[in-house]
Amino acid sequence: MLQIKEVIGHQVKRTAGVVSTLAIIGIIGFIGWSIYAGVIRPVLSPATTTDQHAEQIVNPHYSSKIYPGGCASMRVLEYYRKKD
Repeated sequence: MLQIKEVIGHQVKRTAGVVSTLAIIGIIGFIGWSIYAGVIRPVLSPATTTDQHAEQIVNPHYSSKIYPGGCASMRVLEYYRKKD
């Protein structure tokens, strides 16, 4: 009976050791990421803006002829008119 208690105690201690080691690695990783995100990244890639600085902005637009009955039907009629 004593052997089972020793084995279970060893497993519990081993599990606690692994969990604590992973927690320490996670904390170190979080601190490293915090330093990178807070100090290094803003210097390498500054915040983008949506401001536009131009003397003139040209927005081209295309207007098509509007036909009664829809564009496709009138194109067919134009094709036949040109054939005659």
